[in-house]
Amino acid sequence: KGLPVTGAKVLFVRSGLKYETVSDVTGYYHLENVTSVESLGNTATALYCYPNPFNRQTVVSFYLARQQRAEIAVFDATGQKIHVIADKVFPQGRNQIVWDGLSHNRTRVTPGLYVCRLQTETNSETFKMLLSGGDNLAVPVTSTDEQPVPKALKADQTTYTAYVSGSDFETHRVDGIESAEIIVKDFIINKSTWAPFGTTENYLAVYDGDKYKPFFVKGVNIGSGVPGAWPGQMAVSAKQYADWFRMIVEAGFNTIRIYTLHFPRFYDELARYNNENPDKPLYLLHGVWLPEEYDNVGGIPYDLYSHTTGFEQSCRHAVDCVHGNNSIAFRYGEAYGTYKTDVSRWVIGWIIGREIFAEEIETTHNAHAGVTNYNGRHLSLNTTSTPAEVWAVARMDDMIEYERSRYRTDRPVAFSSWLTLDPLTHPSEAYSYTEDGEPLDLNKVIATDAPAGQFISYHAYPYYPKFIDNEYTATDEMGSNPYLGYLRALRAYYTRYPVLITEFGMPTSYGVAQFSVSGMCHGGMTEEQQGRYTVRILKNLYDTRYGGGVAFSWMDEWFKVTWITNPMTLGDRRPLWHNLCAPENNFGLLRFDPNPQSFNQKQINEFSSGRVSRAEVSHDFVSLNLEAKLRSPLTSGDTLWVAFDTYKRNMGESTLPNKRRVLDNNRAEFLLRITPDSANLYVMKAYDLVGLVFQNCPSTSFRTQETNGKPWMPVRWQTDEDETLDYLGRLHIYKGEGTPRRDQAVHIRNDKITVRIPWMLLHFSDPSTSQVIDDNVNVANCLNYRRCGGKYLQTTRTDGVVMTLICNNEAGFATTPYTWNDWNLNGMEILDASMYIETEKESLPIIRTELKSNPFTPK
Repeated sequence: KGLPVTGAKVLFVRSGLKYETVSDVTGYYHLENVTSVESLGNTATALYCYPNPFNRQTVVSFYLARQQRAEIAVFDATGQKIHVIADKVFPQGRNQIVWDGLSHNRTRVTPGLYVCRLQTETNSETFKMLLSGGDNLAVPVTSTDEQPVPKALKADQTTYTAYVSGSDFETHRVDGIESAEIIVKDFIINKSTWAPFGTTENYLAVYDGDKYKPFFVKGVNIGSGVPGAWPGQMAVSAKQYADWFRMIVEAGFNTIRIYTLHFPRFYDELARYNNENPDKPLYLLHGVWLPEEYDNVGGIPYDLYSHTTGFEQSCRHAVDCVHGNNSIAFRYGEAYGTYKTDVSRWVIGWIIGREIFAEEIETTHNAHAGVTNYNGRHLSLNTTSTPAEVWAVARMDDMIEYERSRYRTDRPVAFSSWLTLDPLTHPSEAYSYTEDGEPLDLNKVIATDAPAGQFISYHAYPYYPKFIDNEYTATDEMGSNPYLGYLRALRAYYTRYPVLITEFGMPTSYGVAQFSVSGMCHGGMTEEQQGRYTVRILKNLYDTRYGGGVAFSWMDEWFKVTWITNPMTLGDRRPLWHNLCAPENNFGLLRFDPNPQSFNQKQINEFSSGRVSRAEVSHDFVSLNLEAKLRSPLTSGDTLWVAFDTYKRNMGESTLPNKRRVLDNNRAEFLLRITPDSANLYVMKAYDLVGLVFQNCPSTSFRTQETNGKPWMPVRWQTDEDETLDYLGRLHIYKGEGTPRRDQAVHIRNDKITVRIPWMLLHFSDPSTSQVIDDNVNVANCLNYRRCGGKYLQTTRTDGVVMTLICNNEAGFATTPYTWNDWNLNGMEILDASMYIETEKESLPIIRTELKSNPFTPK
């Protein structure tokens, strides 16, 4: 790896004579009276560089017979001096200096032939160098490719045999070394096992050339699902990776995590960033994804052993790719290509697998009941275990063996897990729903021959499972925090290894899927709260002796499903629009805002009388928008009603709560009530989907009906099986001339009111094709099976949205039906990047400030 080797025993043997020494911390060694070289006088000699050719940097070596001033300069092929590497007094003996391939103005020079000149007080020597370009720091060199020292000295031709030996590398032997070569002689040796990273009691550790330095992981997860794309498309561009790496480090993170192999451009850009910023590298926790599908894998469905062959192949692919040594043919839904860039020096650990489900563990136990022990080459189980535990440890063991046998490298490894598989006892979860009934206990693992070590990886969110709130108590500087109590209990159990929480986060969605007494909920967070709580959890982890945490996630991903909203969305079109209501869509610290240049359609309606003089309707991939111009501002006691007829003009409710009819020709499915201090969205009773995913949904039809004077219901949904309701229709408002937050749907100014209603609050299943929920078939399924029996609700194409505006008791004024063109994928099967603008959420500056002021130095 081009690193100096400390404490190597160097032995030269000739005709029964032995000359022996030991290398120092810089890798240098010195021997007396080995050669019969004649006096060197005042000349400089032995000028060369290695490697040559080289990619991004090379080491210039030379020997001076006495201490003197010397200039080392680089010239291009035309003879133009482009950079003076050094101009100073050098000591007598061997000297080395690095040329990083930059010119005098610190710009990278183009690949080609260059000349290095050594100018001393009495002599001048030159040497040709070939810069080939690329991303690696050096071309790999083996013992048979060593660059010999030019034979510039008169010497006898007696040859030596050299041996280099030590405790952590293979003994290296070179025969036939001539006397002249011994003036400056380098050896490239192979370590028996190189472990650039290791583990301590509580932390991962980075080898700094002398010792392993504990390292607190401040990480963020990077997905691959940019707008319009599924994760398997890996549609993140090289420029996005480059920009993100810079932003991530500037925010104070030191590690990124990926769940699976990415395209080669990810590794190219990571190496480029780290090579250009060696003082502040971005480390990588690399995952290997365990497929959730059991089709075409053989064996028993939900039996983990059915995945053994394919998963081991994926693990080996990942090892080869991070070492820049793999070529994968095209494959659908997974990364492929030629991997030439070696990023192994920054891969701080492997996290293989995923969150395993209880039914997989139960099936695996039943199918392999006798498999309860494991004694591997590197990892073993120290007590009777379960078949699933044996399977997981065997996969880690194979990962270690493959990287060691092929690359002589050890690296910390973990198997991904989550709280439902923890080995702790949770009495409050002892009911028929058995998701928490099967443990995966990796505290039983013994590292028999794994010097880099093992660590424990958990996905742990503060709001799920419910046993966190039900069974634990703790407080911190922000108040009640049962999550902290749970963290303490989990860390107290795992006594053998460092523990990292490699997923945690709070989404900035309108809707909440799970509440928590800590305030850190599954949704419903403002961007400011997301930032404060992210830092809060990192502090909790630091205070409870965890090895670090990895926030989820760097950017919003639109393809994700949330159990509570899944039946209401069209599955194959999810990546094309941003569901601001669904928690799983909104975990990111970056969001993707609509580009006004792409969504510039506007419909203007002028009204000759009444309080509202003008209504401007527009849309984008987040919301349906209305801007109402008022002839006079709303004051105390005023109410502005906005009725939304989303489809079927002759269907819907006809009467407002104040008993005034909406309009005879435009009934409405939804009604927004705006006062100077509030905004509340209602849905007609027949179209109310509260409790949709559970058995107590009150609807008799998931479609509009003709009703007159029926109650308007607040827009809400049921968050969990305890029948907790989340009132999404209580919209946040912003008053004044500033810029509202993303979660503030109603902006009230002096004579203007702007409304942005997320599509899902109006029961749009796919706004990109104007689809609204219109289903009378799946009602029985939704009433009798959790999550609608796994089915999506049927939809219809809207014939346009009509908005009727009524102020107080005035007559209503209706807009013309608003329709829009579909937006679709481009020729590359992704959404055009010009349609969105990457935007930092308010959380990111908060995190940036907090992480810069808190170094989280390992204890």
